[in-house]
Amino acid sequence: LHNGSGWQLMHRPPQAYTPTLSNISGTAPTLVARYSIASGAVRTSIAMTLVSGSTVGVAPGFSLPVPARTPTGYQMLGQALFRKSGQWIDGGLLLAAATRVEPVLKLVSGAVINMSTNVNGASPFAWASGDSMTFEFSYEAA
Repeated sequence: LHNGSGWQLMHRPPQAYTPTLSNISGTAPTLVARYSIASGAVRTSIAMTLVSGSTVGVAPGFSLPVPARTPTGYQMLGQALFRKSGQWIDGGLLLAAATRVEPVLKLVSGAVINMSTNVNGASPFAWASGDSMTFEFSYEAA
């Protein structure tokens, strides 16, 4: 893209990063995380698979590769999928702080979708080795 005074790269190749985990303990899970930045927009993907000895606590969190513009409260960023033995459960990802995201569940109550239920050790299911969380999201860099 030409911005009037020079060329600007729109899509940079993704780079690997290692998110810092919160409320996930025991044996370190398998993580694959990538991000790219273009014009201040950060595109991120994280895939985490639990291994034997990994445990999920209340409101697990994942650090961002670069800080986000400071939120004015929780903001929905993107898609989360939770997998257990072929079962896929849809969720979302909240910007909980300028440096951390947290997955949440999408629960339907009548005609309303509630996105405020945190993932925990028993929700959306009892987490075990081989279960996974996958995230795709974008945000504005600080």
